[in-house]
Amino acid sequence: MKKGSDALRLAHKETHTGSTSPSNNLPMLTRLKKTYNRIKKTLGKCLNILAFKIKPTPMVLSSEDSLRYILENKISVSRFGDGEIFIISGAQIGFQVSNPILQQRLAEVLRSNSPGHKVAIPDVFGSLSRFTPMSRDFWEKNGRYNILYWMQYINGKQQYLDALISRFYIDYLNTERSTRIIKLWKDIWNQKKIIIVEGHSTGLGHNNDLFDNAASISRILCPPKNAFEQYERILSAIRQHTSPDELVLIALGPTATVLAYDLSQQGIWAIDTGHLDIEYEWFLARAQSKIEIKNKDINELGSFKESDSSTSDDDFRQQVIVSIS
Repeated sequence: MKKGSDALRLAHKETHTGSTSPSNNLPMLTRLKKTYNRIKKTLGKCLNILAFKIKPTPMVLSSEDSLRYILENKISVSRFGDGEIFIISGAQIGFQVSNPILQQRLAEVLRSNSPGHKVAIPDVFGSLSRFTPMSRDFWEKNGRYNILYWMQYINGKQQYLDALISRFYIDYLNTERSTRIIKLWKDIWNQKKIIIVEGHSTGLGHNNDLFDNAASISRILCPPKNAFEQYERILSAIRQHTSPDELVLIALGPTATVLAYDLSQQGIWAIDTGHLDIEYEWFLARAQSKIEIKNKDINELGSFKESDSSTSDDDFRQQVIVSIS
């Protein structure tokens, strides 16, 4: 009788604890992580709403209006995205280790409002309906969860440009606008002498027609990782080789953000272009997702080339005026 009673108690316990339920077959840690992520997402949305109740939504021009503003005013631009905010918060990103000086300089530039220079921040603080589901999810997790850092530095009365001027294709539902964005970019350097400051394997405009309408192209090659460690050498090289009629385009991560500001203070027109070339490659390929591009670094795919294979191209090699390692 005792054995039968024990068996009934065991059966009753299993029934009420739901041990036969599929969800209970999941490891406890997995269930806890899912619950944590749901709570985190909800809190992030609440924090976003609360933050903008306290402080107004930043005034950010659209991508197209931002590019028109650059063209009409010959303005220098420093772009801020999630990577720059991570560094300001004391973290590091894939191609730049944490650096207290870089952290301070980025905060300084983000707070700035200087003649001849504009700060660009991502236009993601309002509706995200124009983005793909993956992009919307990214900005909800990474952009809005960093809202306190954004709010600490953003001036509600200041007008900002859109940092996503260089992210014009892969993250959007409507890709027809990409053609208009590309035309505006090309108008900026139309028949101008340009100096490209980039990592050794970035290859901005290499093997495509992005800069076909530029008057001339010169390149200053820099370390693809931890470029800020060579900041003074890079800044000095740009100053030495740039004339008043030249436009400097910089694709060098957070280092580009600071460089564009410092150069603008010395009367040099400089634009932090970010991933412009990669977006253009994806646009040309009509890519449906982020894909690798031959001989080019793509940070978000963890694709960094071991060597600069583009230097084997005679045309590219002739464009290089300085190489910093």
